[in-house]
This record gives sequence, C-alpha cells and structure tokens, in this order.
Amino acid sequence: MGEIDTTKPIESVQAAISLFSEKCDHQNNGLTGNNFDSAREAEVKALTQVEVMEKALAEEREKCLELLRKISELNEANFMLKASECEAQKEKIAMASEKDMEIELAKIALDETKEKLEDVERDVEMMEEMEGEFVFKMILGNVLELKLVEANEELTFLSKKLAADTDSELKLKLIREELEVWERKSLSQEALIEAFKMEVNQVKMELRSANELVSQLMDDVEILTYDILKAKTEINEMKRKETEAQIEIALMKTELQKERRDCNDGHITASLKEYESLVKKGDDQIWAPTSDNKHELETLRKELDAALAKVAEFRNRGEQANFRAEMAEKAKAAIEDQLRKWREDRQKKKLALVAVPSVASSSRNLISSSIGENPPPTHHQPLYKLLNMKF
Repeated sequence: MGEIDTTKPIESVQAAISLFSEKCDHQNNGLTGNNFDSAREAEVKALTQVEVMEKALAEEREKCLELLRKISELNEANFMLKASECEAQKEKIAMASEKDMEIELAKIALDETKEKLEDVERDVEMMEEMEGEFVFKMILGNVLELKLVEANEELTFLSKKLAADTDSELKLKLIREELEVWERKSLSQEALIEAFKMEVNQVKMELRSANELVSQLMDDVEILTYDILKAKTEINEMKRKETEAQIEIALMKTELQKERRDCNDGHITASLKEYESLVKKGDDQIWAPTSDNKHELETLRKELDAALAKVAEFRNRGEQANFRAEMAEKAKAAIEDQLRKWREDRQKKKLALVAVPSVASSSRNLISSSIGENPPPTHHQPLYKLLNMKF
C-alpha cells in the first residue's frame, strides 16, 4: 500500500514563517513611527495567513488520513473477495466431481437393467415356444380321443357280431381287457393333459406379471435417462454462471487497481469537493460490484443446495432401480426353475406318449385277426373333417 508524504507541505510552511519573521525583524530595525505601525499590521495579517495555512494543512492531513483509511478498507474488501472466490471454486470442484460420479453410477445401473431386460425377453420367447408345444399336445390328445371313439364303435360292432359265436368269447374277452387297458391309459393321458393345462395357465399368469415388471423397468430406465440429461444441463449452466462470475471478479479487480493508482497518484492539495466526488465515485465503482458479487455467491450457494438435493434424489432412484433389478433377478431364477421342472415333466410325458401308439396298434391287430376276412361295414368320418382342416 502506497503512503502519502505530508512532510513537504509542512516544511514549506515553516520556511515561509521563518522567512517572514526575518523580514519583520529586518523591517523593525529600520522602521520608526508610522512605518512601525504599518509593519505591525502587515505582521498581524501575515500571522493570520499563517493560521489559515495551518488550518488548511490540518485539513489536508485529515484528508490524507481519511484517504489512507479508505485504501485500507479497499484492501480488506479485496482480501475478502479473494477468500470468497477460493471457497466458491472449491465448492464448485467438489460438486462437479460428485455429480460426475453419480452420473457414472447411474449409467452402470442403466446398462445392467438393459441386460436383465434382454434376459427376461429371452425367457418370454422360451415360454411362447412351450405354449406352441402345448397346442400341439392338445391336438394330439383330440386325435387320441377320436381313435378311442373309433375303437369303441368297432368294439360295439364286434360285440353284436360275436354274441352268437361261442368260439369267439375268449378272444372277445381278451379284446375287452385290451380295450380297458387302453381306456385306463387314455384317462391317465387326459389327467396329464389337464395338469399340463393348469401349469400353462400358471405360466401365463407369471408371464403377465413378468411383462408388467418389464414395462415398469422400462419406465424407470426412461426416467433415469431424463434425469441424467437434466443433471448434465444444470451442470453446464452452473459452469457458465461460474465463468461469468469469474469475469465479473476480474473486472472488479481491474477497477480496484485503477482506483488504487488514482489514489496514489492524486494530488494531496485537492479541494474538498474534488475529494468528496472522488470518494463517491470510488464507492460507486467498488462497493456496488462487491454487493453484486455477494448476491451472486448467495445465488450459487442456493443452486448448489438444489443440485445436492437432486443428487440425493438420483441416488434414491438408483437404489430403487437396483431393488427392482434384484426382484427381476429372483423372478428370473424362479422362472428358470419352473422351466426346468416343466422340461422334466415334458420328458416323462413324451415317454408316456410313446407307449400309447404301441397299445393302439396291438389292439387293432387283435381286432383285425378276430374279424378275419369279413370287415365290419362301418362308415367313419375322415379325421381332417373332424378337425376342420383345409387343404
């Protein structure tokens, strides 16, 4: 801080007083009578002027002290401004790093959710394939029922034809036993089909719940994506405001240095009006930007609090998404276990269905051997007509 030299004006005034005193002594030695009175009056006037000059000197000294006090206040304000600037910069850096970390975690959770959704879609496709296989088994069951009807009709015809033939009673009894076995196996097959229907209905219900979970997860993914984009936009806006604040601080520093140079280079003997106008101008140019800077810092702190609240909200949503993903993983494991059980049951049912055609062929061979060369005059409707098949 520059210092104002006030000793030179004082020395000049003292030199003027001593010179005036020497002149007065010199005149007193050579003057008498009226000349002495006039010299005395001149001395009084000179003393009055000296007092006026001393008062002016005291005022100048007070002005210098006031100016020094103003410069000290300006330096203190500059120090506070630099401290607040450093604190704001630290807060901005910490907030930006935490925001970036939250965004990266949200991206990782989003990628994991997408992978889990793809797994659920594959499970849904597998369930649709199983549903098609169930439809095929339903058609096969209807075909077996039609074959059973045909066998019953043939049995009725044979019963009427062999009623009068006592030699064929043993063969008829054997045929009936075979047909009873066939009926029991048909009933067991129907029971298996009913159980499979119940399992398929349960699978449909689980598939519906899985689809609802998938749609809910998709909504959560969209919400997370929107929140990430919004957070990036807010970070960019805060960086822009920070740049503007730094520019304003640089301008304030420039104005402060200019005022300091003006204060150091100004004349000490300036008039009171010029000094008051200089002080007023300095206050307008220095204190106004400082108050604006404080307001800007307060605004930035509020925006920082809002951003931290949003980060907490993002963290909460990320935890909810992870919880839903864990629930989806558990549902997926349960579905895979159920699919494994269905595959085992399907293998058992395939083995049971393999035995059905062998029983039907043995019964047909037995019936044809008992009839011989006289086939029954039965008229059966073709299978494709019963199934309403079109070619």
